Amino acid sequence: MSDVPDTSIAPYTSVGRLIFKMGAETFEGTAFVVSEKGIFTAAHNLYDNENRQTVSEAYFSLWPHGADGEEHVWKLPLGPDGVIMPDQWIDHSEDCDNYDMAVCFIREASFAALALPLPVNDVVLRDGRYTAEVIGFQDGTMCHDIGTATAVTEGIVMDGDMIQGASGGPWIVNGIVVSCTANAADGDLSGPNNGPQASELVAELNRG
Repeated sequence: MSDVPDTSIAPYTSVGRLIFKMGAETFEGTAFVVSEKGIFTAAHNLYDNENRQTVSEAYFSLWPHGADGEEHVWKLPLGPDGVIMPDQWIDHSEDCDNYDMAVCFIREASFAALALPLPVNDVVLRDGRYTAEVIGFQDGTMCHDIGTATAVTEGIVMDGDMIQGASGGPWIVNGIVVSCTANAADGDLSGPNNGPQASELVAELNRG
């Protein structure tokens, strides 16, 4: 991944840094605005389904005027009143990695004046190859990678390097979010290929 050259333009103004505490440790992740009411990220940034553990504290930071502008920070509500994620992730089902997605309400303020919601894909991508841009934070800096992503029913894979902070960042194809970063292994990034579930999460966020 390389540094984003200008974070004051779309879609980067809608992508923010997620800081969360899991047990005694503090982690960095990524989230992005999908509604005036909330954000989208990887479910594992908010809930560890192996240990049945919810994060104890989480904050979302956004720089709508670029990294040199004013930082806006929100403390996230956690638990059933603040976070929506698929049952398959919570239950740690066999194919849970394809459900590693969550949305979170931010009730204190609307994003309407700060960032445009990023549209989310509502279909399962057909098997094939797509040119995708992946955005995420690494050591507090917004980075991106543009390359070829391969979609199969169980997920999307792309060559690239990632540290923990990029988890939850959007994968964008033709202006539409098609996935979010979920895992990295053997030099590859991976994310869910689950547009219908992602779309339903956003719809539920808007209904709340």
